Amino acid sequence: MNLTLVPICGRGEFESWLQEQRTTAGQTSTLEPGDSAIAYDVEDLYFLYCMVRQTAAVSVLEYGSGWSTLALGRAILENRDSFGRDFQVAHPNPFELLSVDASEYWQMVATERLPKKQLELTTMFHAQAQLVNYQGQVASVFEGVPAFTPDLVYLDAPDPEQVVGSVFGRGAELLNQIPNSADVLLREHSLWPESLVVTDGRTANARFLQSNLRRNWQWLHDPYGDRTVFRLEEPSLGWKSLSHTHFRSSVARELRAMS
Repeated sequence: MNLTLVPICGRGEFESWLQEQRTTAGQTSTLEPGDSAIAYDVEDLYFLYCMVRQTAAVSVLEYGSGWSTLALGRAILENRDSFGRDFQVAHPNPFELLSVDASEYWQMVATERLPKKQLELTTMFHAQAQLVNYQGQVASVFEGVPAFTPDLVYLDAPDPEQVVGSVFGRGAELLNQIPNSADVLLREHSLWPESLVVTDGRTANARFLQSNLRRNWQWLHDPYGDRTVFRLEEPSLGWKSLSHTHFRSSVARELRAMS
């Protein structure tokens, strides 16, 4: 391919950009003073940005709106600007970010930070986090989230105190303050090969996923970055997913060659 790729942003440039966005958000926010400029972890955000850019992902499903929405949105935007015109795969959600959260307020905070071009690619979806019995195990699931085909899933919500409902005659106290989302498990059947799942911390939740996922996943826990990464390693589901995988691999190679 002969693409005009947007280079992957360096760590220093990315940190400076985040600081600019934080300053701007703090000055222009219509919400509580300080909420839009709340602290963030540069390493976590840069890791997410690079994951989307380096794998040429075209769609991201995020559980937990926040600074990550800004970082992931920049990556999707740069991927669209790099190869959007050459992307011919019939993908259901090309160059889209779906951000799901149980808090409407924090979604508003995250939305206020987004530049206009990122807003055009981002859908905020407010959903209640419901306590469920997942095959005899206590977990949570966001209700009513629309169908979506993500290349990358970022799991950072809900917090246990956001979970409502009851199972086994008890409420969310059964989670014992340990986040345990089953949302990925309910979507597993529809994910395309080479899909990625990244958990932010939530080690117990990652182990719960690893124990219950049915397809051929490779996974790696990074104790230093406090994250777990899953990759769906399977043959294609058909011509559409095969074309998608080949296109992403080709672009990813060109991006690495630029680094």
